[in-house]
Amino acid sequence: MPSPKFPAAGTVLDAKVIPLERFDALFAKITQERQIADGYFLQSHPEEVRLLFVVNGSPYAAGCLRGTEASFLEIHEFYAAYAEQPNSPLSFFAADKRLLLGLMVLFRHRATRQQVMDRSEVEETFKALAARGGDAIVGIRAGEEWAIGICTKGKVAGGYLPPGAGEARGAVSGDQLLAFVETHGAGGVSLSIFEETRVGPAGDVTLITPETRGRLSEVFLRVAEKVEAAEAIQEEPALEMEEAP
Repeated sequence: MPSPKFPAAGTVLDAKVIPLERFDALFAKITQERQIADGYFLQSHPEEVRLLFVVNGSPYAAGCLRGTEASFLEIHEFYAAYAEQPNSPLSFFAADKRLLLGLMVLFRHRATRQQVMDRSEVEETFKALAARGGDAIVGIRAGEEWAIGICTKGKVAGGYLPPGAGEARGAVSGDQLLAFVETHGAGGVSLSIFEETRVGPAGDVTLITPETRGRLSEVFLRVAEKVEAAEAIQEEPALEMEEAP
């Protein structure tokens, strides 16, 4: 599957094969030695892409993109896919917390509106959001390129562009988002509006403690194995009493 281009403040690791047994050391090097507290790992598998969101130097949640379908995952599901396909290239991108929130909303919630639009239609949509005055996250997808708009009280307070779409590596203006849309011509972009903008951590984030730091791969893979075993038991065919002859 082609790797999507999500917005980022910078590329720290670019598509390298990292053995799973070295992942904890890599995680510590990025978050502690280099003091990059916020960002996301992206691993491209043959049929899907999985992300591990990092907030305040710790795993927060995970996500999966398969084609156009995005889903929110538990942290152990990222590690399980990593263990199954350890030769899949891994990247890490730095990001600020607003960008991480926008990205996680795309994976966590269902869009209230999704439509292919050109520049003028996107501009009209921004005006409609302003008239309503609510908060929203706007996802803009053009092929494998993704941009994100942050709307506060209806106003486009800022946005983020994919790599190569502009000189700015941080937040950009609403006009720059519209310029990104315009560069994709008559084909338009797929615009998704998310009115639910809160995202909590994955349920298994509670497994991260001072005692488990440094061996998170071991901890989350153990959970993944238990979940897989439980699911296998549930899939066993039910036994039925045979009628007596």
